[in-house]
Amino acid sequence: MTYLLPPILATLRDRRPGPRIRLVVVETDEGVPRVRSGDLDLLVAYRYLPEDPPAPSTALTVTALGREPLLLVAGAEPGRRRPVELAECLEGEWVSGHVHNPDRRLLLRWAGELGIAPRVTLETDDLHSMLAMIRAGLAVGLIPATLLGGGQDAGVERVVLPPGVAPLYREILAVGRPGERPPVVDELVALLRAAVRDLRSRP
Repeated sequence: MTYLLPPILATLRDRRPGPRIRLVVVETDEGVPRVRSGDLDLLVAYRYLPEDPPAPSTALTVTALGREPLLLVAGAEPGRRRPVELAECLEGEWVSGHVHNPDRRLLLRWAGELGIAPRVTLETDDLHSMLAMIRAGLAVGLIPATLLGGGQDAGVERVVLPPGVAPLYREILAVGRPGERPPVVDELVALLRAAVRDLRSRP
């Protein structure tokens, strides 16, 4: 919402005068019923785990726009001469979502596969608060790549994962209804797909 969508909406405004786009900020679980009811034409959603909703049905179409990297980051230490490694983070504090949040469940699944047990002592639903805690050196945590673009990575550094450890992602989805829809919706979906693809090409 903060970094990915505004430039896309500005592009659409300049490219296509005509129907206005009404933007409503909702979480995925609140937005899906509003798509079904016809209140929303399109929901830009995220999914951390493949078994989580939303799922395609006779009332919903779910289009994968791409995968956004989730980066494990720590607070930057002035004068540090080498990258932060995962082993250095295991005894420290971690920040994540609340116990039943999808990002927390993904973290715990990933940690279980690695045989580690991160100590989550700071819980919040707000990603900007997570990033602020990490910048202050209070914790390490998984942050979506969009929050670290455009110079927003000041004060944090990426944690180096051991060889063979797969990086983590969250899926970005476009959720709509079957049938015809306004052309501007298809343009928005195409621009979002390109923007998410660019995210994955960043170093």
